[in-house]
Amino acid sequence: MDDINVIKAIRNGKPLTEFEDGSISGVMILAAMNARDAWDEIPEKMRNRRFAKMAVSKNFRHLSSVKKEDRPQCCSSFASWGDRISRKELDDFKKILNEQDNKFINNAVKQSPGIRRFVAKKTGSLDRNIQDHRLNGMHETSKKPQKERFYVDNDEFSSFDFANTDLGAIEEMTPEAYLARPVELQTQEDLERLLELPDRFPADFIERLQMPYRNAAFYKQAGDSERAALWEAKKIPWLNRQVCEKIALMHPEASVKTPGYLKPEFIQDFWDWALENNFDKKTLTEYYLSFPSEMLTEQMSKDIEVDWQVLRHTPQFFVGSETARLYLNRHPNDVFRLPGQYQTIGRIIADGTVLTLGNIVKIEDKEVRELIACAVGVELPEDNR
Repeated sequence: MDDINVIKAIRNGKPLTEFEDGSISGVMILAAMNARDAWDEIPEKMRNRRFAKMAVSKNFRHLSSVKKEDRPQCCSSFASWGDRISRKELDDFKKILNEQDNKFINNAVKQSPGIRRFVAKKTGSLDRNIQDHRLNGMHETSKKPQKERFYVDNDEFSSFDFANTDLGAIEEMTPEAYLARPVELQTQEDLERLLELPDRFPADFIERLQMPYRNAAFYKQAGDSERAALWEAKKIPWLNRQVCEKIALMHPEASVKTPGYLKPEFIQDFWDWALENNFDKKTLTEYYLSFPSEMLTEQMSKDIEVDWQVLRHTPQFFVGSETARLYLNRHPNDVFRLPGQYQTIGRIIADGTVLTLGNIVKIEDKEVRELIACAVGVELPEDNR
């Protein structure tokens, strides 16, 4: 029997106890728990947080058999019973609720305020009394005193003549200002001075300098001589490959849209300079994501803030790494944003992932995608099968 048929059989009622312990997989348990309350069928060693939360959602009594360290994560599932508990089940619910610690009970009351009436008051339980007091909204919110605002009426200042004051140069030397100049003012000397400045260049700086060359060629080929002549007049006569390579050498970020001028050593030199000048991790991460992944090094990946975009940009450094493991433990649902190398079955069905159709279709491996869809009872569109 192939995997899909096994999953279908489990969903149709075949108990997990009919399989040998070593042959039971996480997807099989997912299928069983999705179709019914199969908590008692799961081998002890395979009872994880995801399955524990599913079990408590189906039967609040299962909280008593959940490992103590996993119970806080089951609080929402348990609290969901607060508004649907029957009179017949009430005594069991109150007993299990009051066996939990104060933190669990307070969190449950926050999520389902109706549970408060089932909480047994304990003498000397200061934390719980304080929490009840806060939940009842009886405390007064403290308000900071507002500072008085003073307005100064300064006749000398109001009569100051700004019209005859030198307010500095009209145009600053910035990359954007240089690009906005008419062609006759886009001098090579000013470009040389601009390259010496630490300003961040736009990613399309070289591309925009070259725009008249591309447009002139396009209109010439299209037979529009008038527009071709218009763009010919806007060409920078001294712009050539050597100049573009120099720009890419001194400011690699200016060549992101024209990666043909970039070289790994340009990026490495720039990176070393950025570290020497104490660039913060956020800025380094932005640069890291803008450069071609094949020109980056593993050492650079240690200088940045890792998020799903970094993991996706350079999987060659992170697939199977401790950094990726820790990140996905904190943000499990981001696995659906990542390439297939990260999308192991264990990661896909880990606690915290949301197995909706929208996420399942993002699974790159066709067989895994169909297996997960079958396990949770989702019908895949024709183009995703």
